[in-house]
Amino acid sequence: MTLHGALALIRLRAAPGAAPLAQTFTDQLFRAFDAGLREAGVGDLTVPKRMRKLAGAFYGRLEAYAAPIASADAAALAAALSRNMLGEESAAAASLAEYALSVARGQAEMPVQALLGPKGWPAPPA
Repeated sequence: MTLHGALALIRLRAAPGAAPLAQTFTDQLFRAFDAGLREAGVGDLTVPKRMRKLAGAFYGRLEAYAAPIASADAAALAAALSRNMLGEESAAAASLAEYALSVARGQAEMPVQALLGPKGWPAPPA
């Protein structure tokens, strides 16, 4: 969810006039995170603290992924994905990095509205 959220925000940040859409997307993404915490049984008093921690982690990952995506640096993106998602070096990180770069390239060539449908989100590698 974080990787796809980051890809969407990277695309929305690049689109002129899409700042309101980017904010709406971010609001909805964090509502989904909040709902997930509540479904997992996190108490009402703990949710705000966990949401602050999630927000920090999300924005840290967004920045860690944005630079390698902008420069199409698969090795740097794989390293960031390994560090943030997989917890270790693995072949899956390289595959995931190639997928993310492919999605970002495709989205850059499409109108922002494509993010709202399946054409903006090709299937991940098997």
